[in-house]
Amino acid sequence: MRSTLLANDTATPTPKEWVESELLVPELAQAELISAYHEIEGWLEGLDETSANIMHIQRDHDRLRVRYLGLNAVTEYSMEPTTELVSALEHLRIRECNHQAQHHKALPVKVKGLHYRLMGTGTSNNYLLELKRLNNGATIRLLDQCHMSTDQLQQYRSWLQKPSGIVALASSDPLGLEELSLASTIEMTAVDNTLMRIAADSVHGLPRVQQLELHHADTVHRALTMSADVFVLHCVQHYGIDTARIPLSSTKIIQSLVAIDASDAIVQLLSQGYSTTEIALNLHGVVQRYSYRSLCEHCKSIAPLSDDEREWINQFRPRFSENVMAWLDDGAVHQYMHATGCDACNHTGFGSVRAAYEMLALSDDHRTTLLRGDALGLVQQLKQLQNGELILLNEARRGKLSLAEIRRTLRL
Repeated sequence: MRSTLLANDTATPTPKEWVESELLVPELAQAELISAYHEIEGWLEGLDETSANIMHIQRDHDRLRVRYLGLNAVTEYSMEPTTELVSALEHLRIRECNHQAQHHKALPVKVKGLHYRLMGTGTSNNYLLELKRLNNGATIRLLDQCHMSTDQLQQYRSWLQKPSGIVALASSDPLGLEELSLASTIEMTAVDNTLMRIAADSVHGLPRVQQLELHHADTVHRALTMSADVFVLHCVQHYGIDTARIPLSSTKIIQSLVAIDASDAIVQLLSQGYSTTEIALNLHGVVQRYSYRSLCEHCKSIAPLSDDEREWINQFRPRFSENVMAWLDDGAVHQYMHATGCDACNHTGFGSVRAAYEMLALSDDHRTTLLRGDALGLVQQLKQLQNGELILLNEARRGKLSLAEIRRTLRL
């Protein structure tokens, strides 16, 4: 939505007069709003026609948090979203200074619908407003459906609040979150094909990282043991995850979804009422859970690949690197196995139901797609990134499940 700011030829009131006489903001809010108006004035005086500034408004329960991105600093304040305050935000007045004539103009801004949104019943809302200077004034628009470049997004995210930590758990069965909290081993694969095996124990029902093994596509035999602190640092360096909000560190930041896959998890979040903007600003990524029936430890044995199975593995050569394929083909390192059935497994050939996990972290490109309102585009991107075959093939090479079980699990 876009509104054009028109110059006002009447005498320009001071910011304090705007606050007291026209905007009727409570006394406690006056100083903050006056400061914010001065900040915006400074922006517009120093901007060219191509420059833009961002105001971030977040409603969280009974508080309203407003941030302005200045040229060198951020102006921020928080207060109750009273009708008067919301009206002040909805009817911003920006001063434009003509340096040659030393003539100041009051530029009234009205963002239609903002009052309704901020005073609604929702418990959490995020809005981005773009202020842009033009020859005859300025424009302001909501960025919910705005096209933003990756560079713009990186700039804005550097001052916007850190993602609040939604980590969606996509699972084809409803036991995902419970098993995740009690699991002794959690396996995740990031979008760069880095396989992370996290050994964890349960502390008050929450997993605590004890050990991490890192297997990259090009260095699959390299194992790395880390303490929890080092693991946090690793996540920050490689995945941009806030140190205070590590995925899997608390059930408070995990949303369990009964979803077929990671892309379906995005659809589920949208169906629950999250907007594309909220998802873009708050979602770290999706933990995709692959449940499978493990082989019985008592009757499993090495099984030579059949021609059909070898042909099925070879179809992944265009997707996987040569190193990964060499690792999958190397019978000296791991062997594919099957189970014939015994009394211990009631002649089924299966042991317990286990799960492997894949972490699909949202990149800046993904967030740009969401901020454009293109949820379908993100769903398609995530479908292309999912590496369930590689994760389960890795499990099969370790003798955990059969190739037939992989095809059943992935519905191939």
